[in-house]
Amino acid sequence: MIRTTRGLAFCLVIGMTATGGSQPVSAANIARACLASDRSPGAEVCACAQSVANQVLTRSDQNKAVKIIAEPDKFIDYKYSKSANAKAFLERYKVWGEMASKICGT
Repeated sequence: MIRTTRGLAFCLVIGMTATGGSQPVSAANIARACLASDRSPGAEVCACAQSVANQVLTRSDQNKAVKIIAEPDKFIDYKYSKSANAKAFLERYKVWGEMASKICGT
């Protein structure tokens, strides 16, 4: 369980390395990026995180989240941005991470 918790935390907060970061994003974008990570918490948790994302994040937010997963340094760009839109996105991203952690049982 500790490995799963660390894996999901890495997935949701810090980001992951995913293959094909420049590919178009589709319906299960977050789940695929999560599964592609070398620190993936597993298919069940990744699918659960995607399900929560579908409830909490807009399609645009999910696209941004996948970019963070592909290039974790992008998180810093949002974090230090003075843009109200970036700050609002990070708040939704945080809510998603907290909800996924609770719902997905990690």
